[in-house]
Amino acid sequence: MTGAKAETRMDPLMVVHGQARYWLLSILAWLPSAGCGGGSGGGVDASGTWVGTLSISGTPRTFAFQLQQRGDGGVMGYVLGGTSRRTVTAGLVSGSTLSLTLELADPGVTRTFSVTGTVSGDSYIGTADDGSGPTPVSWTRTLAVLFERRFLFAVAGGGDLVSPVEVSVVEDGVGTLVCGGFVGLSDCGLLACGGGVTSFSEAGGVVSVGIESSGGCAPGAGVTATFNAVTKLYSGTFTACSGATGPMFGARGGRTRSDHVGSMLATLATLAGDLEARATFPAPYGPVSSSYLEDGAVLADLLDSLNAEVAAHDVIEVVFDRFRDADTVDDPDTFPRLDAPPGIRFHDLRIGVPTGGGAAAVYRDSDMDALLDDELRSFREEGGSWVVYGNQSGPMDLPFSYTLAADSLHVPTPGGTVYVSLGTWGAHFSPWTGHAAGNAKSDMAGFLTESDADLKELVGDGDGSYEPGETWGLFGGPTGDLIRNRVPLYTAPLAGVVESVEYERDPTGVYFDDPPFWRVRLALPNGLTLVFVHVGRIAPDLRAAVLAATGTDTD
Repeated sequence: MTGAKAETRMDPLMVVHGQARYWLLSILAWLPSAGCGGGSGGGVDASGTWVGTLSISGTPRTFAFQLQQRGDGGVMGYVLGGTSRRTVTAGLVSGSTLSLTLELADPGVTRTFSVTGTVSGDSYIGTADDGSGPTPVSWTRTLAVLFERRFLFAVAGGGDLVSPVEVSVVEDGVGTLVCGGFVGLSDCGLLACGGGVTSFSEAGGVVSVGIESSGGCAPGAGVTATFNAVTKLYSGTFTACSGATGPMFGARGGRTRSDHVGSMLATLATLAGDLEARATFPAPYGPVSSSYLEDGAVLADLLDSLNAEVAAHDVIEVVFDRFRDADTVDDPDTFPRLDAPPGIRFHDLRIGVPTGGGAAAVYRDSDMDALLDDELRSFREEGGSWVVYGNQSGPMDLPFSYTLAADSLHVPTPGGTVYVSLGTWGAHFSPWTGHAAGNAKSDMAGFLTESDADLKELVGDGDGSYEPGETWGLFGGPTGDLIRNRVPLYTAPLAGVVESVEYERDPTGVYFDDPPFWRVRLALPNGLTLVFVHVGRIAPDLRAAVLAATGTDTD
């Protein structure tokens, strides 16, 4: 197989092994012998695909879980059809007892379920409690491969996503709905805060989704929409649980299969186990492709970093949990902005005791830096297993040409050098911004001149010597060409796809030459998106592309 996502509905389930552990912010005790969860290596094996009900506010709702167990009893899992807001945060097998912690979050409430019960063959009987009292649980392990599809729907109008809702459905090999869920990503406006999918069909380009919510839903609640193969968008109508109706639009998101998820979890479980065992990471290394490439780092670089972790710690504990957004099946009709490289998202936490002794400390936590799980996020299928593959991208540099000088970056322009400072200062902090959250960030500042020696006395006594009360500045000449020709040219740091060109706003009278504001959105091959904002002028080749595609003259 290549790195492309592919699908067939004939493969049997791969039974594989995995590991997870629930993490509390405060480490109350460090127990090196406990491993990932402190469970027993004996007893039952809970790995596999489990389907059964869970009571949500008194309403039984069907769920499907892909669980993976390691030899020490730790269990990690993926909620098939659960959306990105329904995750497994902890798991443990001890003897024949399987315990799980599930988190179901939506804009209205976050429910945490403690599930515990007994595994007997392919049967799991127990109870679940979200704090309101225990309810019975009965799940069955199946060898059938299940297929997950995800969608994003929103209220139509206004050009922006209004009340976006994520919908995820799971079908069996003949296309029958097994389970599904939906969740409002920012509010409860489109359908409800969250709930389950009761019906799903797509035929002739028309998709129909029926829903229920624990608060009760009006008859016919859900969405019905028609797919446009050119725009890759759905358009249609929604009926909210409240009975409200209106126009909506949507798009197809990622797709995956239960056996693909199981294989990815098995790969990550092996890697986590090797780190905890403080093993040596040689090349080749089974869980990682020999063709691994992540932002310029190759397999040898990744293995060197893992070996460095082992050398730096006497004890290591690895927590991989909250798996979500698996994407392994190619769908040419996925909306470009929702089409991710093959892989899976998860929380990556690592705790270690330094070599030579000391207190246990967190040395890696992707909750603190969302990019920390990226080096292990991308997968591809090789020899029947899904292995870590990397984003297949070279190193990403700044989006303009420059040379590195002693105290700044020197950026060439037709009118001379612009001097860019990389100081750790930020712009757009409240109250000096219109951004609701202040848009705090570290920015670069481009100076049109290197020193005060290039400034001219604009308002003063004309003696050419700076004195208090005078105004000095960079004089652009009678036509302003000195300044106009020192505007840097921004370019893509990697070969990508221009997803959109948007007209932000008319000239404001504040900036030099009083330009309009453009916004250009670029999808990069490493899965990141780069957005250029407040762009004053679009390059001629991009202007020509927009004109050819839309008939719109951006000038």
